[in-house]
Amino acid sequence: MSSLGAWGLFAGCVLLEAASLWVPGYLLIRSMRVSRLTALACAPVASVALFGALGIVYAKLGVFASWASVGVLATAACALMFALSRPWRAPARLVCAVEVAGAPRCLRERFDAKCLALYVGAGLVVTTWFTVLSLSSPEGFTQSFDSMHHLGMIRTFAETGCWSSLDVATYAPEVRATTMPIAGWSFYPTAWHVAAALSASALGAPVAVAANATNFLFAGLVYPAGAFALLRCVFRDNPRALLCGAFAALAFAAFPWQMVNWGPLYPNLAAFALMPSVICFFMAIFAEGAARGERVAAAGLFAAGIVALALAQPNAVFTAAVFLIPYCVQLARRVPRLLGEGRDTRRSRNLASLVAVACIVAIWCALFSLPFLREVVWHVWPAYASPQTALGNLLLLSYRETLPQVLLGVLVLAGAAQAWRDRRYTWILCAYALMGGIYVVTLATDGLAKQLLAGFWYTDAARLGSSLAFYAVPLASLGLARAAHAAASARVVGAAGGRAPAAAACACVLAFAVVSFCPLGEGPVRTAFGDLAHSTRVAYDPTADNILSPEERAFAQEAAAITRGDLVLNMPDDGSEYAYALCGMNTYYRYNGPYGKGDETPESRLIREQLRGIATEPDVRDAVDAVGATYLLLLDQGDPKLERSRHLFTFEWQQWQGVSAISDNTPGFEPVLAEGDMRLYRITS
Repeated sequence: MSSLGAWGLFAGCVLLEAASLWVPGYLLIRSMRVSRLTALACAPVASVALFGALGIVYAKLGVFASWASVGVLATAACALMFALSRPWRAPARLVCAVEVAGAPRCLRERFDAKCLALYVGAGLVVTTWFTVLSLSSPEGFTQSFDSMHHLGMIRTFAETGCWSSLDVATYAPEVRATTMPIAGWSFYPTAWHVAAALSASALGAPVAVAANATNFLFAGLVYPAGAFALLRCVFRDNPRALLCGAFAALAFAAFPWQMVNWGPLYPNLAAFALMPSVICFFMAIFAEGAARGERVAAAGLFAAGIVALALAQPNAVFTAAVFLIPYCVQLARRVPRLLGEGRDTRRSRNLASLVAVACIVAIWCALFSLPFLREVVWHVWPAYASPQTALGNLLLLSYRETLPQVLLGVLVLAGAAQAWRDRRYTWILCAYALMGGIYVVTLATDGLAKQLLAGFWYTDAARLGSSLAFYAVPLASLGLARAAHAAASARVVGAAGGRAPAAAACACVLAFAVVSFCPLGEGPVRTAFGDLAHSTRVAYDPTADNILSPEERAFAQEAAAITRGDLVLNMPDDGSEYAYALCGMNTYYRYNGPYGKGDETPESRLIREQLRGIATEPDVRDAVDAVGATYLLLLDQGDPKLERSRHLFTFEWQQWQGVSAISDNTPGFEPVLAEGDMRLYRITS
């Protein structure tokens, strides 16, 4: 595919997925007596929950899921619901309107609309800038541990029409019992994969193009719109901070930019992009002055949002929960007032706060003890920093493998100081301090406390750093607003015109944007944004001599045309784990492990360890016959101990001695395609 055609297809994927996520969700939320602006900002949350539910139901009923059967049908159903709701729907109200110097309601709504446009516009500009800097081609992908699964699931969804989160593997459902070497997942969050499969099934886009377009969508559109909805709730009477949030939201290297590089954490990127809207729905339930119908609608949307987060990446539910813990404690202090004026004392308010904290701790411990979460909460990433280093990383915003952001760190501290003085925002500072404490404990310690506090994030510093970046956005917005106000006040002195203060404030915000998004990624002076863009460009370069080199990819494509859907044995860590996702080759091993454990089939174990003896060992022949394999693909033939650089870091050569030792002279294997150290054999025994 030509470069121009690939970028055109990339743009088409973004537009189609955007329409699919916004239209049905907007209609559904509008049918619940919610304002146009709130529905527009939060629509993707409702669509993701709806698509996830449809995927599960379709899989149970045997219905083929596709863009038409999911996206079009969901849009039609939501349009019908919206039409039927019109006779009884009362005029919609803004859940959390921004107060702008006592302006009339119509002007407040107009201000909100302009703010939303600013957030989305800034998101599109910055994300396009990052994409230009980090992708030489939309067909590039990072050859890392998780990407084989993400890309493989897009192809599986598009080809099999099974979009359920309750039975997940990169194999067609009808062949999993016979040809899957290790067990799949009884549950795996697939909201990101569903979004990518929409464009892959509708436009026939290559999986890498669909994946990059989906990341662009969530980082450049979904997250900025949701950030506006949340910050509008937080800064109800602080329009300066709300405006500054449009630039602060995307300025943190840890989120969303690091998530396309580390892991990559695509599902977490989608979940965190949806999270601001879900938090906004929760806050709307308890908004002062809201009508009962508005609270009911907000509660329903919050429930749908929790479903969306669980289907995207469940740890986002816990990130949202920690963010809301101080808010809930603050809400608890309102309970005595509701019980009567005589009970509204400082002692009763403090007691209500303590009761709320005790309930939260009990719920947290109960969730930590749930059996189905045990594998997650007891996953260990060992400590790798001292407490002093971890605290320094926290203050400088230098999270896992991201450079320090000194200017942004200063603004966060300035915002924290203002939040400490202004009781309206103190709960945000408490939330940031709480997550910061979890982050420091995770980096610097090991043991039960670490697992209890950070286990819901796999004790992964990258996920916790992204959570911290999200928490810091309101504080950075306050700090930037304060800096802009100071610049405007300084500029007034000696100014003749009344527009000079606004120009000075705009210049301050613009200077912040220039520094934050400066693309210095090489040389002695580097920025966090530029460094991530540069490292992403290197990792995603499709022409680089990587684990799967361009020559190996072309060889696999040619081999796939020969095998024509027949099952092909392979050694996944040599790059062939990507052959299914990229070339459509029906490979046997589509994951690089773990092998040698209890959930591996006996046939797989025999093939890995003894395939070279197929001509003389009946049990090996029986194993190959049982799985139905007819070919063998080797992309790095030779002694793997001498070529570890051409294999993934997870490769353990002793587990694959039965495959790696096969050559052109091995009985039972006939060379069909050969080039350099790449071979496609037909199994003849």
